[in-house]
This record gives sequence, C-alpha cells and structure tokens, in this order.
Amino acid sequence: MQSIVFLDTETTGLDPAKTHVVEIALKVVDAETGTVRGEYENVVALTAAEWARADPGALAVNGFAASEVEARGVPRAEIGADICGLFTRLNLTGKTAFFLCQNPAFDKAFFPQLCPQNVQDALRFPYCWLGLEAMNWALEARLVAEGERAPYRVPLSKDGIAASHRLAPEPKPHRAMNGVAHLLAIYRDIVGFLRRPSGERSGV
Repeated sequence: MQSIVFLDTETTGLDPAKTHVVEIALKVVDAETGTVRGEYENVVALTAAEWARADPGALAVNGFAASEVEARGVPRAEIGADICGLFTRLNLTGKTAFFLCQNPAFDKAFFPQLCPQNVQDALRFPYCWLGLEAMNWALEARLVAEGERAPYRVPLSKDGIAASHRLAPEPKPHRAMNGVAHLLAIYRDIVGFLRRPSGERSGV
C-alpha cells in the first residue's frame, strides 16, 4: 500500500532563513482508495523575536495574530515528535509514501524547522515532494495535445485550478488544514483514486 501525505503550512513569511512555520497540517491518504489513514495539525509556538520578524503580508493571508499563537502554540520539538510518531506508526518511508503539496518547494524548505533533515533521514521519511500545479499542468497539456481540449492558459494557483474544475476556492483566511482539505478535494477531481472505499459515493 502506498500513501500520499497531503501537507500544507502557514508561515510568517516567504524566507525560511528569516521567517517561520506558524501552522502545519497533513492528512495521510491511501493512494489506492483515498481512505484517510491519519492526520495531524497544530499551531507552532514562536518567540517574541521570531514573531517580530513576521511579514505583515503573510499574516494578512493566514490571519494569525500574536495572541492566537501565544494561546495555541505548541513547541517545535513536541510537534516534530508528534509527526515522527505518526510517520513511524503508519510506516511512511521513501518506499511507501510521498508528499503532495500545492507548492512543494515552499513547504519542503520550511518543513525542517519542525523535523530536521537528519531526523527525516534517520527515520527514512518520504523524499519525493510532488506538486499539484505540475500534476494539473501535465494532465491538461496532454488533453490539449491529444485534441480533446482547445488550447488555453493552464492555471497554476490552487484557486485557479479549483475554478477550472468548478470547485470552490480555499476558505479565507488560509489555514493549514483547510488548505489540506482543499488540496485533497482538487486531487480527487483531477486525478482520483483507483477505487473507492466500500460505501463511499463518487464525487468530492
């Protein structure tokens, strides 16, 4: 059985060298049936100095305020241990799973703040990070090349991809688990799973 780790992060900026993950969420999904095998979400505790470096533009997107982070924030080490425990319990390794994100380069760059690379290596974490936008582009480009669809500008943003498939946009402000659920809904629509779990109806 192969699993897909649908993952999203909210951050205080775009540069992982200067800004930080403020929220993370993920769902582990059976790649064959679409069954959710496990999930995790948490807000990350930040120091006053780390919060002071936050980009107001990023906070406008995710809606986080210092008071919420102070009230809900969990230490990075505890979050990292939780994620490692989940991955170990579900046997998520490079041979059994891969990550899927909207922008894998972004999330992969911030992820070591919670699970350092040496820890990922020691636990044989999945090393493939796939992107929804590239997946959608390839599928749409093939349809155009085969003459099944007229040439058009293929959307690259998650909301753009959703709109092209007549799906709702991601709720705002952006929160990590909402992002994961939206990502999964789009994946179900544009790619789908090999078979549905018994009793599950088609559709998203």
